Amino acid sequence: NKHYPLSVLFFLGLVVIAAYWQIVNLYFWTDDLDLFLKVIHPELGLWGMAPGWFGSGPYRYLHTPFMVMYPLFGLNATGYFAMEIVVYFIATICVFLLGLELTRKRSLAIGIAAIYGSLGYIGSYSIFHLSNLYQNVGAVIFTTLTLWILAKYYRNNRLIYYLLSIFLFYASLEIENLRSHGLIFLVLGLTVLYAKWNKSILNIVLNIVKLIPFILIYKSLYSATLSFGNTTTVGAFFYTMGRDKLFAYFVNPFAIFSNV
Repeated sequence: NKHYPLSVLFFLGLVVIAAYWQIVNLYFWTDDLDLFLKVIHPELGLWGMAPGWFGSGPYRYLHTPFMVMYPLFGLNATGYFAMEIVVYFIATICVFLLGLELTRKRSLAIGIAAIYGSLGYIGSYSIFHLSNLYQNVGAVIFTTLTLWILAKYYRNNRLIYYLLSIFLFYASLEIENLRSHGLIFLVLGLTVLYAKWNKSILNIVLNIVKLIPFILIYKSLYSATLSFGNTTTVGAFFYTMGRDKLFAYFVNPFAIFSNV
């Protein structure tokens, strides 16, 4: 177009093609090998999970998407890395929808999505590690959809949006349990910034009451727990820290807020 010469667009196209070519030629690495051992032998209880397609604990759905794809791709890593580009693109669309709803500016939403869509930077940890892909990028998809629908409710005040946001909130915490612990803070922040806070006690109380389902769901799925590496209970955290002198665990709460 008039803003970008054809030569520049052609060069950028070559860069994108080269990046995707590198991605689809990646191979299994470290935890990916454990993951596919679980996929090939679902009866095993790796990472503390129960046998079967659906495990237990915070990793309970880690291997489930690969159980579906394994009959198609087997141990051909290229197929899984090609699929992850599609999943990452879906996440980028979700980021765009949330950005558009919050800012109401299409150009700004495109910019937000473009920043997230820079595969080699923000998404690199997920792109290079199949074992992290559907947990990390899946969490982005579920959490952004939750916030998008909740923001639409605060803008349009339609009950269906509110109910759908509760359902998506539950799905986010259930399916992406290990990666969605910060979502409650985002829901609270979105409510403070985008809910209609009229100067009446009844309206303020009503907005607070609407948060109760989110808080109850969060409490039920993270009851008395915190996510620290492979352990989830607070007691296990302090026990492991004292036994192994892993004082670096004190940094983890700051890492959690950095996720937010």
